[in-house]
Parts: sequence; C-alpha cells; structure tokens
Amino acid sequence: MSTTLPTDLKHSECEKGDPGKYGKAPPIRFAMESQSSRDDRPTVNIYTSDDTKETYYKFKDGSPEELVEHVRNYWEIIRKLDLESTYDVEKQAIAAAKRQKNEGNTHGRALKDLNQVIDDSTLNMKKSIAKAFKTFSDLLDADLVPKWNEIIKKECRTKGYIAFDGVKVKDKKRGENFEGLRACVRTWMKQNGIPKDSADRLRHYLLCQVRKGSRVPVGPFIDRMVVLNGYLKDLPCLKDEEGSPTQLPRMDEPYGSYAMCSNILMALPEGLSVAYSARKRDSFAATEVEKLKNDLELIEPEYRQTQKIIEMARNSGGGSKDKAKDKGTKRSLDDPIPRKPKAQVARQKKLCQHCAKWSPDIKNTHNTAQCRKWNSDGTKWQKPKHARKTNAHSQVSEEMMECFAQMRKDNAKLLKSLKRSRKKGKRSRRRYSDSESDSDSDE
Repeated sequence: MSTTLPTDLKHSECEKGDPGKYGKAPPIRFAMESQSSRDDRPTVNIYTSDDTKETYYKFKDGSPEELVEHVRNYWEIIRKLDLESTYDVEKQAIAAAKRQKNEGNTHGRALKDLNQVIDDSTLNMKKSIAKAFKTFSDLLDADLVPKWNEIIKKECRTKGYIAFDGVKVKDKKRGENFEGLRACVRTWMKQNGIPKDSADRLRHYLLCQVRKGSRVPVGPFIDRMVVLNGYLKDLPCLKDEEGSPTQLPRMDEPYGSYAMCSNILMALPEGLSVAYSARKRDSFAATEVEKLKNDLELIEPEYRQTQKIIEMARNSGGGSKDKAKDKGTKRSLDDPIPRKPKAQVARQKKLCQHCAKWSPDIKNTHNTAQCRKWNSDGTKWQKPKHARKTNAHSQVSEEMMECFAQMRKDNAKLLKSLKRSRKKGKRSRRRYSDSESDSDSDE
C-alpha cells in the first residue's frame, strides 16, 4: 500500500469546490506545493544538549508551508533547550520569594537569601529569553535579520502594544519575554505572506472543504489531515487582532481527537464511510485518529474491490457505453445528452441536356425544361413574339390611378352635397327667427 501522497496531486482532487468561493483559501492546502531547493541554503549548528549538535537550514524564502515548518522547527528547538520551561520555573521562584518577603517575617540572613534568589532567577530568565530570541535570529538568512530586529523593537521595546486576545495596552512596554517572542514570530509570519486570519481559514477548510481524492490512499490522507491540524497552533488568528470581539473564539487551537475523527469521516467517499459505519455499528467507535486510520486501512481494499465490481456491472452487456448505445440499451445518467440529428434533405441535382452539349459550364444550373439558352435542335433560344407582355407593377399602378380618379370624383360630389345641405340649414334657421320676431311685434 502506498504511504505517500502522489507527487502530481492537484488541489481540486481533494477539495469540495473552490475554497476561495465561500471566503478565502487557507495559505496551506491539502496538496503539497513543490519545495524550494536547499542546496544553496546556509546552515547553522545548534547544541540542543551538552553532547548533541544538530544542523538546521536557515530560512531564506519558500512557500507558506515551508515558512510554517520553519517556525515549528524553531519551537521544537526551544523545547529541546528547555528555555521556556526554565523561564517559567525561575518566574515562579521569583514570585514565591516576593510573597515571602511581603509577609514581613523574614529578616537578616534569610532576607538576604531571598534577595539573592530573586536576583539569580531574574538573571536566568534574561539568559533564557535572550537565547530564545537569538536562536530565531540564527535560523534566518543574513538578509532577513535586520527586519527581525525591527520587529523586536516594535513589539517589545515600544510603548503601546496589542496583548493576548487583541487587548490594547497603552503607555506600557511589553518587554522581552515569551509572550513578546510569540508576538514577534506572528508579526514576522504576517510580513512574509501569512494572512492574519490563517488559522481561521485553515480550521474552516479542514471542517468543510477537504475530501479524499480517488488517487489518495486512506493512510496518507489521514496523515496529511493530522499535519494540517497541527499547523493551527502556529498560525496567526483574528482573535489576536486589535478590536476583536470578546465572543470571537480562538481558531489557533487544533481540533481534538474526536473532532478530527468526525472531520475525516465526513471527508471520505460515501461508500467508504458507510462501510466503516456498517462494520463498527457504534456511534462512539471513532474517537482516536490512529485507531480510525487502522480500521479504515483494513476496510479500504474491500471497498475498492466493491467499486470495481460495480463499475464492471455498469459496463456489462456490451462492453463500452458506445456499444451499449449501438445495441439500443437505455442511456445512463453518466452519458452525455445526445444531440438532435440534423435532418438530411435529399437535393436532386440539376441537369440541362441542351447545355450539356453546347454549354457544359452551366449544365447544372437548371433543368432541361427551364433552359432559355438552347433549343433541342441546337439553335439559340428566343423569346416568342406572341408572348403576352405582363408587367405586374405597371398593371397595378394603372388600376390604382383609375381607383384614385374615381375616388376624387366621388369626393367632389360629396362635398357639393354637403355645401348644399349647409345652405339649406342656414335659410331654414333664418326664416324661423324672422317669424318669431314678427309674432312678438304683433303682440
């Protein structure tokens, strides 16, 4: 069984749709980008213990995943050197000594010893944090060190800073401590192309948009999911930006084991997840990622064999889909919609027998009955003299002119009759008014 991802794997093979369509794609996606060459990179030797020397590549440039891997290696070196744990132990010792001094019961030699403890622990803390800052600088290419020093000055030595969870602190310096170191690393990552909401994007990506591609075995698929989940704790998140809402949760916390099992099962093909559920028959079977991986690796060969049998059954009864179509079988849902065949209209070829003898260049432009060039005896065709002259346009125009002339006559008669009727009306009204005036005068 293959234990690695295909080198030519594309993002689209292991994603549900386009991640940028419903927001923004995370800086690190499932398909691994090609790694930059390390042949020309400088190296640095770091003693992780008194007798152990390890060689690391300095960071110069690279993909977002290479940048995050560099940060992860850095924090692993800090863990091996016990710098942060030493810093925390000394900090607790100082706090305990100060509490004892504040109680007021310590005098003389005992008080002097407490002050010595505070001084020694303070010095050890400074050494630890100074070495932590220097180690990050040692892991950078020489050209990147000045920018790193500028970040330290801004985040640790300048008044006014953004504390944990996006709280704004005014008129106060953060100081060089591990909280400031983490803030400097986040700022360095953002200046090198890692978005400020990278953890938010990657968390949503793992939950909703990753799927197992057909070319990816289940073992490497789960291993890659675990790696991506581990990147969350080292990526910047929106919660640390100034003004972040109090109800906004932190997204730089990796998914727990149970949540990761749920994410993996949702990313599997439906048939494989159904086969797993049928085999386990327990709602709480998937609680440990490693155990889930072992179970799925046992089920996967059976699932692949079942898929082959289903595919063979679909293609049975004629071999290929094209042969099935030729035999008149029904079209499957996977087949493309057939196009409507174009109607084939049989066109009869024209041929003039007269022109074939005497004008072969135009023999196919008309039939013999329509020939107006040759007679059957080989003489030139002429228009008959007794042929009736028919000019449709002139005939229509003459008829229209006659019609308009008749209409003009009728209109003229109608106008005369109207004038006569108007004159008669005026006379009758005048006579009526005169008779009325005469009758009034008689009275």
